Amino acid sequence: MKEAERLIRDQVWVLSFDDRTVAAKAAADLLAAVGNPESQQSLPEVDRLEHLREALAAVAIA
Repeated sequence: MKEAERLIRDQVWVLSFDDRTVAAKAAADLLAAVGNPESQQSLPEVDRLEHLREALAAVAIA
């Protein structure tokens, strides 16, 4: 994530409007599947792994 932000900031990676739309949808889907990092820390490991699986599916679909 940080590398992508750096590449965008340094204008090495120039995103089109469609790229930004897909990235925003993927980010929203990930947040919906996983929740915020603080809430993840309080969950049992098996639940975190389930959320990770859902997050990977969300990215694959996006």
